[in-house]
Amino acid sequence: MKQTNLHFRDFINNFEGELAREEFYEIDIDVDLMRGGSPKLIKPESKNVDFPLSEELEKKFKNGFKQTIPLCLDEQFSHLSYIFLTKDYNDEACYYQLQLPTIIKSKNDIKIVYFYLNKLIKCSFKRGMFQEFIFNPELIQLLFGNAKQFHIQKCKIYIDDDIGKIFGFILNNLVGEKLRINFFWRMIF
Repeated sequence: MKQTNLHFRDFINNFEGELAREEFYEIDIDVDLMRGGSPKLIKPESKNVDFPLSEELEKKFKNGFKQTIPLCLDEQFSHLSYIFLTKDYNDEACYYQLQLPTIIKSKNDIKIVYFYLNKLIKCSFKRGMFQEFIFNPELIQLLFGNAKQFHIQKCKIYIDDDIGKIFGFILNNLVGEKLRINFFWRMIF
């Protein structure tokens, strides 16, 4: 019996999130504050995601944070960013707005971001759009240790700067069928 349980545990660990990905229609990460529809706001608090951090994460943050860690690459827009999710229920769209800590300053922030990024990574999306907001690949590496990937069939990414890190995110953290990259330049007056 113990042998069977060990094999079952190993099977689950090896195929975690692969067998039954929750499917969403769209993930849209936008810097706009207004959005059509009436999204259900998900504003997590650390008390709702109370679990012990892994030993490895505990070690990394044992002595506190030497510097804050941004959730996205472009810190200029991070405080304005919202993660919108669309899910189809019986041909009717349901909208969710996920508001994560954009600058990680504490263990509680780490727990929230780890919990919800892990949930998003275990989902699949038919469409995705990243406008001026790309998840920080260094944060993903720090939290998960290996290249966790977002599964998006058709993804559109808008790029204006920091191209190297954005391509790093695309190569290491994004899986899909089609990728469209739009380059644009910010006008500064």
